[in-house]
Amino acid sequence: MLTLERGCVSRHPRTGLWQLTGRKWKGATDFNGVKIPEGQLREDPWIIIEPVARAVSVLEQLHNSPSLSPS
Repeated sequence: MLTLERGCVSRHPRTGLWQLTGRKWKGATDFNGVKIPEGQLREDPWIIIEPVARAVSVLEQLHNSPSLSPS
């Protein structure tokens, strides 16, 4: 949750399901197998329910930071 970014929620155009994209750190390595400290974008988004999508929308309206939970 702490690293989710603005625009991380979308609706899949074909299925209409809500999706949330984020980063992974476990197993995040480059082509040489070196760990990537900033993480990698997940290949598969999480499927979420509408109340979660609305909560993210509220967080986006609270401030202008790229991060949903700025420090």
